[in-house]
Amino acid sequence: MKLESYVRKHRNAMDVENPDEDYLWAGISQAMNGTKKHKSIVLWRSIAAASVILIVSVLSTYLFTKNSKQQLIFVNIDPALANQEFQFKNQINSYAKLIKQASYNDPQLATGGSEIQYIDELIELYSSDLKKNGPNSKLINSLMDLYRKKLMLLERMLNEIEKSKENEKRQINI
Repeated sequence: MKLESYVRKHRNAMDVENPDEDYLWAGISQAMNGTKKHKSIVLWRSIAAASVILIVSVLSTYLFTKNSKQQLIFVNIDPALANQEFQFKNQINSYAKLIKQASYNDPQLATGGSEIQYIDELIELYSSDLKKNGPNSKLINSLMDLYRKKLMLLERMLNEIEKSKENEKRQINI
């Protein structure tokens, strides 16, 4: 209570200074101009982020559709063949993932990447011939046979990797 009474008694002596209005308005206007800059920076960052999202989505859509177009060669020829090709490709992809996950040395395997690379080149060549010349029963049978051979090679590689791992375990246990 002493403080309140002191302030009331000496109020006239305390309120002698007048505020500098020009200084206050300069500060207010400067603060208002600063928020405009801040808003424009936020706006440009938002535009940049939206552009990046747009570009990434367009690229991913392009790559996804490109892969799906390459994946099914027989769609326009015969739906049953397209389904069989799809199953072959899925099995090939799953075997390839298993091989990549396994740690192995290329020299240990009797079947290697060169045979698979050769089959891939033949598949690409036959696929381009099929696209250029249209459906040909011999070409279609050859492509399906190449898919089967690639599956067999990948399966053989997986078996060899398993055998080499089993041999390593046996040698460790001895």
